[in-house]
Amino acid sequence: MMVLTLLGLILSGIFFTFNCYFRNRRLIKASSPHINNLIILGCVIGFLSITSFTLEGYYGIPESARTYFCNSSVLMVCSAFTLSFGALLVKTWRIYMIFRNPW
Repeated sequence: MMVLTLLGLILSGIFFTFNCYFRNRRLIKASSPHINNLIILGCVIGFLSITSFTLEGYYGIPESARTYFCNSSVLMVCSAFTLSFGALLVKTWRIYMIFRNPW
């Protein structure tokens, strides 16, 4: 599971670099690069929550630290969901506002 998490983090870094490097291109600019970066940040936090879930189940860690990992993993999952889907909803609302016909 950690290998897939690491692969997801690497791909998120590649997408973030691509998004920042080609920010001024017409197609990337049309897709709202700042909102894309928020979606990528939500994905990164989601991938990091997997490591927190993994460390929570590791028995070599003291009980107080396991409690910390349990609480932080819930916080990270909620933050990742809010950032990713909130940014997607903002993009959808933005497109709706551009193409809606007020008449």
